[in-house]
Amino acid sequence: MNFTIDLRYAFRLLLNKPGFSALTIAVMACGLGLCIYMYSFLYAIMFKPLPFENGERMVMVDKQVDGVLHNGAQVKFDYYQDVKRQTTSFELFSAMAQYTLTISGGDNAANYLGVYSHSDIFEFTQVKPIMGRAFNQADDTPGASAVALIGYDLWQGYFAGREDILGHQFYVEGEKTEVIGVMPKDFLFPRANQLWLPIKLQPQKYQRGSGPSLQVYGLLKQGVDIDQANQEMAQIIDQTNREYPEYNTGEQLVAITFMHSAMGNGIMPIVIMKLVAVTLVLLLACVNVANLLYARSTERAKETAIRVALGAPQSRLILQMMWESLIICTIGGTFALLMAAYGLEVTSRILPSFLSGRAPFWWHIQIDGSQVLFTVVLTLVTAFITGILPALKIINGDFNAILRDGTRGAISRKAKKAAQLLVIFEVTLSVGLLTAAVVMTKAAQSAVETDYGAKTSQMLTAEVSLPQSSYDQPEQRLSYYNKLLAELNNIAGVQGVGLTTALPAQNGRYRAVMPEGFELTNDNRAPMAVAVDVMPGTMEMMHYKRLKGRFFTASDNSQSEAVVIVTQSFADKAWPSQQNILGKRLKWAGNNDDKWYRVVGVIDNVIHGQPFADFKYRPSVYRSFLQTAPYYGRVALATDGDPNQLRQALVSAFDHVDGLVPAYRIKTIEQVLERNTAAIGFVIKLFMLFGIIATVLAASGIYALMSQTIGQRTQELGVRRALGATDDNVIHMLLKQGLVQLLIGTLVGLPLAYLFGTSIMALIGVDDWQIYAVFAYVPLFIAAVVILATYLPARKAVAVEPNVALRYE
Repeated sequence: MNFTIDLRYAFRLLLNKPGFSALTIAVMACGLGLCIYMYSFLYAIMFKPLPFENGERMVMVDKQVDGVLHNGAQVKFDYYQDVKRQTTSFELFSAMAQYTLTISGGDNAANYLGVYSHSDIFEFTQVKPIMGRAFNQADDTPGASAVALIGYDLWQGYFAGREDILGHQFYVEGEKTEVIGVMPKDFLFPRANQLWLPIKLQPQKYQRGSGPSLQVYGLLKQGVDIDQANQEMAQIIDQTNREYPEYNTGEQLVAITFMHSAMGNGIMPIVIMKLVAVTLVLLLACVNVANLLYARSTERAKETAIRVALGAPQSRLILQMMWESLIICTIGGTFALLMAAYGLEVTSRILPSFLSGRAPFWWHIQIDGSQVLFTVVLTLVTAFITGILPALKIINGDFNAILRDGTRGAISRKAKKAAQLLVIFEVTLSVGLLTAAVVMTKAAQSAVETDYGAKTSQMLTAEVSLPQSSYDQPEQRLSYYNKLLAELNNIAGVQGVGLTTALPAQNGRYRAVMPEGFELTNDNRAPMAVAVDVMPGTMEMMHYKRLKGRFFTASDNSQSEAVVIVTQSFADKAWPSQQNILGKRLKWAGNNDDKWYRVVGVIDNVIHGQPFADFKYRPSVYRSFLQTAPYYGRVALATDGDPNQLRQALVSAFDHVDGLVPAYRIKTIEQVLERNTAAIGFVIKLFMLFGIIATVLAASGIYALMSQTIGQRTQELGVRRALGATDDNVIHMLLKQGLVQLLIGTLVGLPLAYLFGTSIMALIGVDDWQIYAVFAYVPLFIAAVVILATYLPARKAVAVEPNVALRYE
């Protein structure tokens, strides 16, 4: 009976003051909504296990060099074989190699992401084809007939869903291949694949240091965690490096989740900052609601004292206050869940625009049962937090003094101190969050405006991959590239054509390099560099900044001495304190390539990848395309007009050279730059949203608290004015008290802001002194908010005549 009475009483109290109720519910909905959204978003992309049986035990095995994780990088074949032979942590340990593959049916060609793997890839996922069969060990045997499983989308799109697809033959990289199965519609493992082929490795044919690099995945044994597996792999690799020190390039193998691998290096600091920021916003919302309920309990102090005097138990009074908080948080939590669901729906629509390819198949960004459970738990926790402050006031209240005083307007010293501490707390959080948000925005803006070291405007790019079966000889590949460049140069409006394996802002292979005379020891690792092949004339066309020596020429071909051009950052690392490095030699470390390359030129640093800390300062080593003749390349067409107008002509040029080698990933270089910074831009917008909401919550909370506190001091202020204090004296006194709280809150909040800000700047790789000005003008903005929140209720208080104020209840 008491339960229903107390519940109805709490509802009546809220309905009696609809404005108060609406405000508290809105504040709580904002805090809870952001927290639920961020938890759901991060859980979906970072922590939710793969949607397979034993998904929580599936890991990728990546390489780590000098503490830096190279997400998605390939593992040396020797390391893979050593771990596979000795591991006791993995139930399954296997390898694959992913490529963009050219397929054709005889007269038309297309590119799809494919993977060469062992037959156990389908044992790993426990997913069976909807038609046909999976691989068996015979398919993986060298010399076996070429077979493939295809994805559902590939079947429906390229093959038009033909019912006789099983046994159908088509060409993959120029090799006739038979379809033996079709995978389910949503099966895209390991990332967004549509084609699976046997890898057909022959370990016995490779000598130490000569095998291919592979992507490695594993299934942890029951009861084995990632840390245990990493410790075991570290021991195995250390033993290998001691036995074969000449192949030691300082690499270690590290098991990480597929989600971590897809998000890239440096994601965990961002995740932590997001969680801290959203927690602070929720805490700020809780404080605001607690403030309002605390002020409400102060207004009802006399009523509460009378009920205590009449015999009402404190436990029941506390329960009634907690019911009020629970109702507010429950309604706010309901609205928060709806807001979060809408936010996740919008995010799932816009997120693909931030990615260079298709989103990972496990990204299902939506509200599910775990998010609903999280909302319920979070609502109960916030209800307790927001209800405990006014409940403590009931427990510790001096009801005899309240009844003796006969007023409800007086504010005790303890209540005054509590109000001051709450204002300081709100200032601290708002300074920290808003400063961090503005710093991130400024730092990201600097990153967007980064000079990549080459021309990055009015250019159209495309990728080309030559099938090995048709272009197995270097002369054939170079002949194709020369014909392609000639066709592209003939397009109207094209002012220059370049060919390279990695354009500025695009990733290149990060490899260990052995400079001549460099001593490789356990304490002195070979320097790392981005390996790029460049066609002569490309560097000039793209305005690379030559510092010493020369660019590549047509004479740098297979008949001449092998040469390289290096960035100044590589020269400083490989030959420190040497002014002239022209003529120096180097070779690639950790493999059986003993060819020495002579340095003929030095250029300024060029950024290959995102303009952030890890990629921004990576050195590069460039080889002549004519000496390497790679199977893969990226073309760049320069124009003084709109590069998008060249798309059709570019496609036609590719078709004219070889209709079975299509261009793919056609985009302007500006689009590449936008995608490079789009993800961090999304994070920045979230942080700005956190900062704005935190400021609004803090401003409203400070105003509500100052207004309530000053209102409760109306009688005191009336006495001061009756004794001769002017209105200005009273206002100045209140402003001074508010500024003291502001100063304390700012001094506490600035270290928090500095910690956030410097972490963000280090992560992005920006050190712009102008950004530090944020630490000055954000507190000034918060100061204006506090002054306004104090001045307005102060003006309202002095507008009450002293004789009225003395009788204020």
